[in-house]
Amino acid sequence: MTIRLSLAALALGLLFGLLGASAKVSDKRVPRLLGGFYTSVVRGVPETVWGLMMYFGTVSAMNAIGAWFGNPKLSLSPFVAGTFALALCFGAYATEVFRGALLAIPKGQKEAGQALGGLRHLVCGAAGNFVAPAEAMSPKGFKTVVDIDLIGAYNAAHAAYAQLAERGGSILFISGGQSYVPFKYQAHVGAAKAGIDMLMRDLALEWSGRGIRVNSLVPGPVQGTEGMRRLSPDGDEAFWAELVPMGRLARAEEIGQMAVVLASPLASFVSGALLPVDGGQNLTGSALFNQQVERLVAGGASGRPSP
Repeated sequence: MTIRLSLAALALGLLFGLLGASAKVSDKRVPRLLGGFYTSVVRGVPETVWGLMMYFGTVSAMNAIGAWFGNPKLSLSPFVAGTFALALCFGAYATEVFRGALLAIPKGQKEAGQALGGLRHLVCGAAGNFVAPAEAMSPKGFKTVVDIDLIGAYNAAHAAYAQLAERGGSILFISGGQSYVPFKYQAHVGAAKAGIDMLMRDLALEWSGRGIRVNSLVPGPVQGTEGMRRLSPDGDEAFWAELVPMGRLARAEEIGQMAVVLASPLASFVSGALLPVDGGQNLTGSALFNQQVERLVAGGASGRPSP
């Protein structure tokens, strides 16, 4: 009997908790007031008192209602009374637990989920970069790029996990050639991008069995972007095109199209992949890049100074 009572009260209490939490986070004032009244009053009264009130008070109320309809001899099972009393008390505490969980969901993600019907694909593309010799770079500058690139990628993936695990989907990290080719004055970026690619492999290993595919995309130099403007202060991007075996810079839509492929059913069996979309640029190494960056640094056109 005790186990049955506990299980019944647990199930009903969870329902009360969900209803209470929904009321307390509601945009409407009345549900919020009712939810606050429920948790404040119920938690302020001992469970034993609620049990007695539920049993004797409910029986008295039922008899009064029965007398009104000519049948004053109504009764309430002690099991039912105990279940409701325990569920009422448990639900008041569960309300705060569920409320905390609901409030922990970022507002932007919640609104996006409501507007789009839930998250299915995540692209982690935040990046920070500047040209700086390792010895001249402050620890704060190094950490800033790692925070933006690597920690930001993890935070985004972690926040999206629940929705992706529920529906299935994919995560796409935007990496860089610095993750596997050494470049001068890019120690901070190389560390961050290499971390992203290993994070991608780790998450692919852990989450692929839960319906979440995880991959990395490595763009080459893309024309008309902020990065190219910083590396070409005179507006001439022709030199950088010469570094690409295909003889030109990428167009933004070419990177986007490959991202769409990796998110689509065309890549339904692809997880843990690192895919360069660079026209073969990283096959040539970094020597010419290093020479150009040396000239930029010597000329004081490093884009953004080292913090």
